[in-house]
Amino acid sequence: MGLAPRCAAIAVALTLSSCGHPSESTPEYLAFDSAGVHVLRTVRSDWADTVRLRRDPLIRMPVPDDPDASPLGVISSALVLSGGGVALIDRQQQRVLVYEDDGRQRLNLGGRGFAPGEFQAAASLEETASGTLMVYDSRLGRLTEFGPDGTLVGVTTLPRDMFPRPPSQTWRVGDGRLLAWEFNIGDGGVLARTNAAERWGARGVLRLIDLATSSADTLREAPAWETIREGSRMWVAPFAPVAGVTVLGRSVFFTTGQEHALEVFDLETSSRQRFEFPARDGPVDQALLRSLEAEGRAQSAVDGVPFEAGVIFNPALQPTLRPAFDGLLVDEAGTIWAKRYEPFRAGTESWWLISPAGVFRGLVELPPCCRLLSFGARVMVVLHRDEFDVPSVELWPYPDAVIQGPGAG
Repeated sequence: MGLAPRCAAIAVALTLSSCGHPSESTPEYLAFDSAGVHVLRTVRSDWADTVRLRRDPLIRMPVPDDPDASPLGVISSALVLSGGGVALIDRQQQRVLVYEDDGRQRLNLGGRGFAPGEFQAAASLEETASGTLMVYDSRLGRLTEFGPDGTLVGVTTLPRDMFPRPPSQTWRVGDGRLLAWEFNIGDGGVLARTNAAERWGARGVLRLIDLATSSADTLREAPAWETIREGSRMWVAPFAPVAGVTVLGRSVFFTTGQEHALEVFDLETSSRQRFEFPARDGPVDQALLRSLEAEGRAQSAVDGVPFEAGVIFNPALQPTLRPAFDGLLVDEAGTIWAKRYEPFRAGTESWWLISPAGVFRGLVELPPCCRLLSFGARVMVVLHRDEFDVPSVELWPYPDAVIQGPGAG
């Protein structure tokens, strides 16, 4: 996608109140069109305005005195239901747990297996217009639909001729239409094999699929992550975040994680927007690399396992500028939340807030041991781990400090 402007760039200055400071700041951005894409480029270099949230749960799941509640394992997805309540995917148990508004467990669906209604890799949740719950399994490549009472409504397996390897994520965007993010594709095949071993590609493609006609339109093809050793998946971590894709209504939001940029595609008009921000993140400190390598070698000696990951700590192989984002969410108002990439996680999550028009609004920092999962109407769904590392999922009120922050109007 070329970025040379077709018309003269127009510098636009906005005056926005700061998220965390009483003084006013004046960020500037450039707006222009390039190759049919509307580009908004922020040129501001100060990211100091931060809202630091406090833990303020409205509801906690599971409720401590609920005798029917299942202990939580590894929660990977959450969905606030339109009729009330919350649905969760427990990746460890391969189950979908559904809770009432008061936090009590109502349904326990699925389980690990291959039979209808069971999962191998439950990846995402969607609520249909009729109120049923759709669960996508990224290993089996199938969609499983449950009724509001937990009954199995149906199972749809994606056609193997279109998906030799199941997509990592799917979204239903209309009758018979499916948006699919296919991950780790190679140069000419979804998956190449060498000596009967899987060779993981480093590219991803976002396709709009019409299942009725078996046709597909490619919306985007780009690096899915940065690797430091081609063909070896294990060398990706911890320096390369996975690409992010999310959908709200008719809009698709995506980022590769390799750039300080977000792209928005309108499914109805096929128009594109690109939001760009200054690259402020530097490479990983070399002293930290040496310290982590020493820790890894010491633990290897204790475990009696050969240390085989030393290459990821080789300073010569590290990216000169690490990527910006490794998480992407959109709240009910259309505000984009992009999680800052930290190769060695700090105790808190930091999210960039970007208005629907693409203007940077500030940073939001979560409390320690909290992870943002999703949004509902005026609520946030947050995973919290206590001092004993026991997980719970909480509904928090959407913070007024964010609503009233810069660019809120």
